[in-house]
Amino acid sequence: MKTLYKVLSWSVAIALVVCVPLFGWKLLLAQSKEATENPYDYDLERFRAVPAELLNYSECEPIIIDGESLHALATDADGFIYVSADSQILKMDPSGAVIKTAALDTPCYCMAAGMNATLYLGMEDRIEVWNTSLEKLQAWPQIGENSRLTSVAASPTHLYAADSGSRRVWKFTLAGKLESQVPREGTSAGDHHYIVPSPYFDVAVGRSVWIANPGKARVEHYGTDNKLRAQWGGPSMNIEGFSGCCNPSHIALTGNDTLVTAEKGLPRVKLFDFEGNLLSVVAGPKHFRSFAPGCTGEAIIKDIAVDTNNRVLILDRSVKAVRIFKKRED
Repeated sequence: MKTLYKVLSWSVAIALVVCVPLFGWKLLLAQSKEATENPYDYDLERFRAVPAELLNYSECEPIIIDGESLHALATDADGFIYVSADSQILKMDPSGAVIKTAALDTPCYCMAAGMNATLYLGMEDRIEVWNTSLEKLQAWPQIGENSRLTSVAASPTHLYAADSGSRRVWKFTLAGKLESQVPREGTSAGDHHYIVPSPYFDVAVGRSVWIANPGKARVEHYGTDNKLRAQWGGPSMNIEGFSGCCNPSHIALTGNDTLVTAEKGLPRVKLFDFEGNLLSVVAGPKHFRSFAPGCTGEAIIKDIAVDTNNRVLILDRSVKAVRIFKKRED
């Protein structure tokens, strides 16, 4: 019996001498591998691909912009294209030929074409009214000390301005009188607020009002009475959702009652119906020269617009161009 105990004791001792160092060595290897392959690494490569059946747009010849800093993009009812670059406005025909330029006192960060050949320019904390011949007509008063206008949209009766500084959407008469905000204070949506982590806060107007709530990664639909009708979206790296902490960064409406959205960080331009169903991808991450994850840094897509032919226009700062995407024929 003593001999058996001695044999067992020596077996256990030998096992400990051999296995413990081996286990420790494997543990060190595993830790080294984890240090090399960080499981928390922000790897977006696998999200760059877009299913081929969703890519229903093809790119046309881009319009190269002569400017260092691109700010804003708009189109009017006659098909003309307007670009704010540096401290000037460029007017171009649908082919991209420059018709006229006009110098500005300060940069225009957003703009919209309205009725009666009118342009509305968002100049940091105030709105200027120009005509489509690029002549300044008037300047409205400063909105507020903390205002930072990032989007303007014109209806036949009102001008809407998204203000990332105050995190409000202002509603003006076309004469420049501040009428209300969306949603109206004191209504059932009185506790509603926009979350705007970065200066990307957008509004689009058609028969009703659409507003991007970037910190909540969703789009909100309002009636002309300023009341919330619907909202959809959600944070997701998948193609149906909005990536990062502050998307969509831009929205625009087509003439076919669909909504175009753009994202920063992982650049994607997509088409949704009014219920939030993904219809198509206009441009995916692989259409752009580069991308930068997170909310820091300047977005590659500076603005989007839709022209009278329902072409989607993308102001791409990485190539300093207006890129044009047209839906493929069925």
